[in-house]
Amino acid sequence: MQGGPPGPIARIGAMLHLTMHDVINAAAGTYSSYLTSVPDPDAGVNVEDAASYAAYAVLSHEYPTQRALFKAELRKYGGKKPSDTNAHKAFGEEVAAQMLALRADDNLDNNMFMVMDAPGQWTPTGSGDAATPNWGKLKPFGGFEMTIFRTGLPSNYDTIAELLGSEEYAAQYNEVLRLGSANSAERTPEQTEIALFWANDLDDTSKPPGQLYTLTQIVARKRRLTVAQNAHLFALVALAMADAAIVA
Repeated sequence: MQGGPPGPIARIGAMLHLTMHDVINAAAGTYSSYLTSVPDPDAGVNVEDAASYAAYAVLSHEYPTQRALFKAELRKYGGKKPSDTNAHKAFGEEVAAQMLALRADDNLDNNMFMVMDAPGQWTPTGSGDAATPNWGKLKPFGGFEMTIFRTGLPSNYDTIAELLGSEEYAAQYNEVLRLGSANSAERTPEQTEIALFWANDLDDTSKPPGQLYTLTQIVARKRRLTVAQNAHLFALVALAMADAAIVA
């Protein structure tokens, strides 16, 4: 499994599901397309097969070291080998190419970070470099200005110094110490289970984005959604998750 912080995983998830949505929606036109120039599929194009090819194109581009894994999945769900030339493959790859072009300059690789040795600032602890320190500058997927969600410091404090010196901050800090301690006497079994669930952030796990997609699958199955509805739901979840990571 691919490692790395959750932000980039959420980004690729949005690229994947928005592309698949536009491929599947191209035939019926039930929903608005995310991409601005998705063509009409040629007659005979199976959009579900095309979506598999689109998914392969996006994932193999973003995770080139795992192409063999994606090829195996493509054979399972697309029914064709990646080397085959057919209308399904051509249409899926055309839409995927638009997505890859759209995200080619989205500020993904901006990892410059200056350590500030001051209270309230993140500092290295020996566990590694800062993970995606400029993720907030990534180009959003929703097309709106991220600052509308950034309303300043918590509780409307004017400066970090005021925030750190407040009783409210001290109370929350001490709560984390009490409940987060390995041997906490206050933490309930349910709280421990919740903490372990969201601690699934190690390499070789699905990480939080994967967990949320699993929950989305549960909703989709319970609602008995159609293929088009399913694609739309996952596209909305993926977009919201990716932009929430940028805002945060």
